[in-house]
Amino acid sequence: MNRKTVLATAALGTTLALGAIGIGTAVLPAVAGAQGTDVAQVAATGTTTNVKGHPRLRDLARQEFKLAADTIGVPAKELRQDVKGGQSISEVAESKGVATQTVVDAVVNDLSGKLDKAVTDGKITQERADSIKQRLPERITNLVNRHRGAGTNN
Repeated sequence: MNRKTVLATAALGTTLALGAIGIGTAVLPAVAGAQGTDVAQVAATGTTTNVKGHPRLRDLARQEFKLAADTIGVPAKELRQDVKGGQSISEVAESKGVATQTVVDAVVNDLSGKLDKAVTDGKITQERADSIKQRLPERITNLVNRHRGAGTNN
């Protein structure tokens, strides 16, 4: 190959790579709602082992898991151990005298606020945020009541 061909190939490869990164970054907030299974696993177990998806989604799930622990009044590490031991977040909450609905409401309210900010920042449409918000209570209730090993992800 001559020098021009090598340079053109390198430039094309670099352009494609940067374009893929840009698209991934721009689309990520809208995809976050579609990645429920991966976020669900982290939120339900407090661990990112075998979790697929973007690091921002894992961070979001960790934040919500910590919020659930704070709402219950236990360190996230303790809640994680209890969940790994076979208890649901709901069972841990009830054993500490905290109603399951209190934990669900705290997480739903936090996520709703984050969705509102994403709309304000122009990252997702209001229609998409409303669609996600409509499903939040049921999804979070399922997560809080889920036992480790239930469903497809361990």
